[in-house]
Amino acid sequence: MALLLCVAAMAQTDTTQKAKPAYKKFLFGVSFHQTWSSIEGTTPELFYKPSLGGGAKVEYYPLQFLGISAGVMLQQRGAGVIQPDTGFTAPSMNTYRTRFRTNYVDFPIAIILRTPPIKGGAYRISGSFGVVPSYMWEAVEVWHSVEDGFHKETDQTANMNRFDLNLQATLGTDINAFGTIFHVGFIGSFGTMNVYNSTGTLSAYNGKNRSYGIRLGWMF
Repeated sequence: MALLLCVAAMAQTDTTQKAKPAYKKFLFGVSFHQTWSSIEGTTPELFYKPSLGGGAKVEYYPLQFLGISAGVMLQQRGAGVIQPDTGFTAPSMNTYRTRFRTNYVDFPIAIILRTPPIKGGAYRISGSFGVVPSYMWEAVEVWHSVEDGFHKETDQTANMNRFDLNLQATLGTDINAFGTIFHVGFIGSFGTMNVYNSTGTLSAYNGKNRSYGIRLGWMF
């Protein structure tokens, strides 16, 4: 879907927007993240799982090549958990069924660098680097029972640190589409704080959030 949107947007710019677009200092819009997240460190045996995110952001460009951005996002993190292999014992635990889901409110702040307009103003290459203060409001461990649909959920919120500070980087393309800016690119986020607290039942572990994925955005 993202590829089709990019092709359609670039086709539009080729046929109707050959003129250089007006330089906008202030932009606002929405951003969507499809990432794969895990927790890396001294942890149980984990694997990367899909995690969604989305929210609103604003961008300000004092110079055409340099900007700053800020936003509010709802972002999933966490990991898949590899359980002990029980073979054919029912219910089997060796099929990667357990998910450790954490839900955050993110407040990303970043510096943006972008190239001059390319191909008559049709698109730019842009990248950003910044910090993301995050507050976790919920952590749930879910075991998927595919046989009967009665999934087992265990609240793990009391065993987790509520705050994290992530370092975040992006790289992608800004496409001038129909008078707005469509962004498609890559995103990586690296937590700096231990996700497990020192008083809960998971205090023996020490791990930090990691996520990598695709970012889509529409700025006006």
